[in-house]
Amino acid sequence: WLKLPGEVIDLRLKLDAPVQFNAGQYCTIAESGSFTRRSYSYYDVPPEDGETANEVGFLVKRLPGGKFSEWLFEQDRSGTKFWLEGPFGIMGVDDLDRDGLCVAGGTGLAPILSIVGDRLKKSAKAKFTIVFGVRTARDVFANERLNELLASAGDRVRLVTILSHEPENSEWTGPRGLVTAALGPELGIDFKETAAFICGNLGMVEAVEKVLMSLGVLPDRIHADKFVPSGTP
Repeated sequence: WLKLPGEVIDLRLKLDAPVQFNAGQYCTIAESGSFTRRSYSYYDVPPEDGETANEVGFLVKRLPGGKFSEWLFEQDRSGTKFWLEGPFGIMGVDDLDRDGLCVAGGTGLAPILSIVGDRLKKSAKAKFTIVFGVRTARDVFANERLNELLASAGDRVRLVTILSHEPENSEWTGPRGLVTAALGPELGIDFKETAAFICGNLGMVEAVEKVLMSLGVLPDRIHADKFVPSGTP
């Protein structure tokens, strides 16, 4: 249980029984004995074939009124027992040697970390561009895990962080706007040959899908994980 910037918690859980999962998958989490259950994506690189994970990690964003996230933020939950069910979903499916464009909004970064880390291990040549969108410079989280990924990947991973609500007079020199503003020919990507992985809230994902298809990304090479808050119809 570790608080990160941007009202995000890095939640790592030691498992009573080891699990096996694929890159980009998610599971359902609840405090042991509670009926308040929420789904979160693993950010870990999956275990090697034949191996299993003894602990797993998730990125949990505090949502106003969110029963699980508000409870998690109330106090240090280290030592608390949790119930996990999963894994579920299919996200990281594509040609392992194909270059990837990964677009993450907020804690949508979690499955992206898993997918990119997994692909770097399984392919000797695939390269990745990660476009990571948050509101302000103070909301940039997971620097430690991002830096570890960049350090291990060399020139095979490029990170573009874009801020949507950064004050105009700040010292930020990087790109500003919604994540869609960072998607264009200036990325130097062959969009027709790229596999795209998009993770974030529903509106963001749908907007990114439209932009990528307009740039020439083939629909069957777009893989999306759309976060829908609990209580949304």
